[in-house]
Amino acid sequence: MKKQGFTLIEIMIVVAIISVLAAIAMPALAKARTRSQVGCCINNMRVLQGAVDQWRMESRKGAGTEPAMSDLLHYLARKAVCPCGGKYRGFDGSGVYCTVHDWRDQSNLEYESLRGFHP
Repeated sequence: MKKQGFTLIEIMIVVAIISVLAAIAMPALAKARTRSQVGCCINNMRVLQGAVDQWRMESRKGAGTEPAMSDLLHYLARKAVCPCGGKYRGFDGSGVYCTVHDWRDQSNLEYESLRGFHP
């Protein structure tokens, strides 16, 4: 008699193996996603700070002058948006920062894992 298809036990073993592999991979993927989002946000802050500096030089404004985001759009290829929904602040000369990924916060765990990214 010929055996056709797989038995229930064989299918259950394959599903169990796939489940174990997925359980191992998910935390690593989540950490990689977080690192990517933080890196993107920090890069946006660098670009925004450069746009603020350019705007100040071209408009001959001092460090205490805060440009509107509409003033900066001329210096940006696209509007900078935090991938985690944070808002960018600090256009008044204190340094651009994000309300979610504030690189100035030394106790931030994401900052600790990304020492090479901070401006």
